[in-house]
Amino acid sequence: MTSKTPVPERTESVDQIPIPHSPVIVEVDHCSDNEIPTPVIPPIAVDDQ
Repeated sequence: MTSKTPVPERTESVDQIPIPHSPVIVEVDHCSDNEIPTPVIPPIAVDDQ
């Protein structure tokens, strides 16, 4: 039983490595997405009015 405890802990360490890479990619996508919808929102509101 003692051997099984350290095994899962090592697996989590490997999973934590890709986790930090995910947020970095999301931040880049958000910047690009934010720039696209920002200019599109004003024209749409004017057309509705």
